[in-house]
Amino acid sequence: MSIRQSIARGAAWTVLYKWADRGLGFASTLVLAHILVPADFGLVAMATSIGALLAVLTYFGLDTALLRQQETTDDHFNAVWTLNVLCGSGIAVLMLASAIPAAHFYREPRVTAVLCALAAAPVLQGLENVGVVKFRKDMRFDREFRYMFTTRMIKFVTTVFLAFTLRTYWALVIGILAWRTTAVVISYLMQPFRPRFSLHSLGELMHFSKWLMLHNALSFLKDRSSDFVVGRLAGSSSLGLFSVAAEISDMPGTELVAPINRAVLPAYMTIAHDLPALRREYLSVLA
Repeated sequence: MSIRQSIARGAAWTVLYKWADRGLGFASTLVLAHILVPADFGLVAMATSIGALLAVLTYFGLDTALLRQQETTDDHFNAVWTLNVLCGSGIAVLMLASAIPAAHFYREPRVTAVLCALAAAPVLQGLENVGVVKFRKDMRFDREFRYMFTTRMIKFVTTVFLAFTLRTYWALVIGILAWRTTAVVISYLMQPFRPRFSLHSLGELMHFSKWLMLHNALSFLKDRSSDFVVGRLAGSSSLGLFSVAAEISDMPGTELVAPINRAVLPAYMTIAHDLPALRREYLSVLA
């Protein structure tokens, strides 16, 4: 299979996942909008904005560094998993510490309890089996599709069921935690790799990651800084409406361009040694 065919196949699987995921998300939004109120969505957006900010400060993008690395060993994967666990735990501690100040900032006391509950999410995310990166590295996008879609389906079912049962924003919070818990379990069921604690070989990956940290910090300022402004000045109801509208308006980019970009990096790595071929394929994808 040619590089161009590999890119097309990978992009097709990723676009399929994004559309399936968006279909679930759209259906979930329609159902939840009839059960919950905008303030519920805004309240969760306030808490997740704090979590996203803290995640950016500790994000090293080492999964991308693994894709970029031509020759990877178990030591590389172990180092990434260990750092993910440490960073996830650190983010959780910072979320707990910021719970009360965030409530004062937003003038919304309920944010404290939501932040404390969501502090478990980064810990769970850090525990996911880093071996699932091999799905992309080996260009097994069909397996990555099954992995991601299964976790999202469980989040959808859990959130909708709890919304009917609880009829509060806690349905959204528990849905996020159920999603992260499911991702941990399924990542180990689908990928035989078993990580262990080790920071050996981390230095080889960190050199590349500093640029990803800068990129993601700037992306956060572009995409999420408005949440703090709207939440602070207009309250949870306005933020809830703003968040849903912004998500829908971003769909052309998130559903088409982003999936293609996700598929091309592993393919580029296979021809990184051949600059003329890499240039040709890059221009083809860009076109």
